[in-house]
Amino acid sequence: MDIEHFVYENKTEHACAMAQKILANPWFLAQHASIIFLDIIGLILMALFFLLLFRNRRLRALHPNIRALFLNITFLIAFRTTWTLMRSASNIYLHVRARTPCDYMVTFSYCLFETGVTRMAYYPIVVNFAVITVERIYASVRYHHYEHRNLLACRIIAFVIIYLPMFYNIAVYIKAAIEIRHSNTRYVAYCSSVVTDAIIPENPDFSSGVAIFMAVTVFLTLVAFIGMRFYNWKLRGLIKTHKRRHTLTARFQVEENYLTTEFVIPIAFTFAILNLVPSVSFYFKNNITSSFDDEQLAFAIYKELTSLWVPIFSVAFPVIAIYKGQKHFHMLRDLFKRNMTTSVQAITPVGLAGFKNSGDDYFVVFNNMWKSAPKK
Repeated sequence: MDIEHFVYENKTEHACAMAQKILANPWFLAQHASIIFLDIIGLILMALFFLLLFRNRRLRALHPNIRALFLNITFLIAFRTTWTLMRSASNIYLHVRARTPCDYMVTFSYCLFETGVTRMAYYPIVVNFAVITVERIYASVRYHHYEHRNLLACRIIAFVIIYLPMFYNIAVYIKAAIEIRHSNTRYVAYCSSVVTDAIIPENPDFSSGVAIFMAVTVFLTLVAFIGMRFYNWKLRGLIKTHKRRHTLTARFQVEENYLTTEFVIPIAFTFAILNLVPSVSFYFKNNITSSFDDEQLAFAIYKELTSLWVPIFSVAFPVIAIYKGQKHFHMLRDLFKRNMTTSVQAITPVGLAGFKNSGDDYFVVFNNMWKSAPKK
């Protein structure tokens, strides 16, 4: 199907009728209502998880690099979810306020802005997963010394790498917005990233090769996490057998590496599966939509159906994160605790008087220190 059939120079009778047929369709509206419902739940759960990252004393004792990356990916997913929610609310509001068929038409400039902001966080989320992988591999290999590596420059470089694709997307959309002002493209009957991709050649086509490549990248990071999980599990067993050969910080770093990989694996797996399904399904969109009498309407409903992976992941991410965090870090225990005034820092043997070269587990030591600290 030719995507350019959704784009028009003027609000013709045919264009307005097509826009009304798509945006007033009950199935189309039901999909957006479902997206709004899931997005609201996801944002509430992500706000809870974001709060726990600051409140939980065990998570606050993680290495600043991995903690910053966890906070950043939570922010990016919340950002993507928020704009997906606003896009669905905009489509429903468009139907509610429409009085004539032409009221369903939107300008291409507005569509470009809406799809551009909505997809802006996609690449950074994928890159964030990759950066976490690299950081955890380095922490696993250099577990004897990584606890002392707390360089702000490393986090700055990581964030530049993560947000570089976003800056590129912004530049592409600004250039496209300038070019559209001098073109005949004015209105769209159905606003979607697939439509803007067809009009803007420089924009990555998320419905074909690029999306598959990004999904494969996430799967590779998932494989790396699984490998690190087994590596740290084996190393963890060796250290428990030969505790005296390792410093307290080395034992803590191995424990941290093991728990964080356990924490990230189900999240990366869920993201990879949900991201791959719509990417692969778009290869069959022509076979599916061509079997319907109204191909344009079928395509719009099919496209919104594949977009459900975003709100589903926005709910799955905090649910998995809170569940795994509660299992390994007892996240919910500190949520309503008052007087959380104890400063939390990475603990080294130098800072643990009486515990150097002892067999005490790091977390037991830290819990005892926290409980004995004076409360204001």
